[in-house]
Formats: sequence, C-alpha cells, structure tokens
Amino acid sequence: MGDEVNNNNIKKINKIAIILNTTLMFLIVILVQNIKIYDDKIDEIQNDRFNMVLLANILRKNSDDLTRFARNYVITSNIKFKKQYFDTLNIRNGVKNKSENFTIDNGDLKKSENVQNHSDAKIFSFKELIKKLSYSKEEIVKILSTCANFSIFCSFILAARKIW
Repeated sequence: MGDEVNNNNIKKINKIAIILNTTLMFLIVILVQNIKIYDDKIDEIQNDRFNMVLLANILRKNSDDLTRFARNYVITSNIKFKKQYFDTLNIRNGVKNKSENFTIDNGDLKKSENVQNHSDAKIFSFKELIKKLSYSKEEIVKILSTCANFSIFCSFILAARKIW
C-alpha cells in the first residue's frame, strides 16, 4: 500500500512537472516572438533615424548649393549659375524630374546646358520625403518653415543681382 501511494505521488509530480515544463516552453516561445517583433520595430526606428539624418544632410547640402549658385550668379552674371539654381530648386520642390546629371549627393548639375527632363525619373520633393519619415508634426512644420525662409533668402540674393 505504501508503494502504491508513492507511485501515485510520483505520477502526480511527473504530471505537474510535464505541465509546468510545457507551460514554460510555451511562455519562452511567446517571449522569443515578442523579442523578434520588438527587434524588427527597433530596426525600423533605427532605419528611420538614419534616413532622417540622411535627408537632413541632403537638405543642408542642397541649401548650401543653392546659396552658392545664387551667389555665383550675382557675382559673375553667368546665366549657367541662375539655371543651376532654378533647376536645383525645382528638383528639390518636386516640380522637375531629377535628371541623370543631377547627383543628390553633391546637389550639383554637372552640365547644366545638357540637363533634360526624363519622364521615367521619379519626381520627388523634400516635403514629400519629410512627411514619409517619422518626424513629429512640430518638426515637419519647423523644417518646412526653414525651407520657406531659405527660399526667401535666396530670392533676396537673386534680387541683389538686379540692383547690383
């Protein structure tokens, strides 16, 4: 009778251990799935952050180029710089296709005289690109306001050419 009670206790303990192990394994699987989901979200956030920094650098470089084109036009009266300025501005604003001669890395037009619109090129604007990233509404307003103020600044530079 004592052996029978011990066997029943061992069976109960084994059943409890199996249920406990199964439950723990199930919880581990759920935790691993959650880690995978959160890891993917972290990758997406890091990718967005990288793209935000990249876009900010492109915008900064593009603004530097626009200033340079406007300044060079005012100083030299060379129409090439005026054309480069407006081509770059139109590409930046999504009005004109990005031509094969326009490199977003350096924001320069290699041969302004030979620039053509390419119908197969994707038209983009910085405004559209900014809105696709995870900027807050306040940041978007600030960035677009800065771009508008910059455009006004450059128009003053170009207007100086008429006065000078």
